[in-house]
Amino acid sequence: MYAMPVMIFSSLPCIHQVGLPLYWAVSNAYQVLQTYLLNNPFKIIAEREAGVQAKKDLEIKKRKAQESTEKEKK
Repeated sequence: MYAMPVMIFSSLPCIHQVGLPLYWAVSNAYQVLQTYLLNNPFKIIAEREAGVQAKKDLEIKKRKAQESTEKEKK
């Protein structure tokens, strides 16, 4: 009965060394989650697409304005 704690804290860590891999796995999972939440790729993609669409809309407006001024000159 008195030998059980000695066996648990002396032999078990030698047989089942899981502390460091468990720490690595948990910390990496936390870092991935943190990076994903801080740098949301869907938000970045949506902002890029909105910028491209805004440029396209501006070009269309310029073209229409240019065409209307050409028609008025004729």
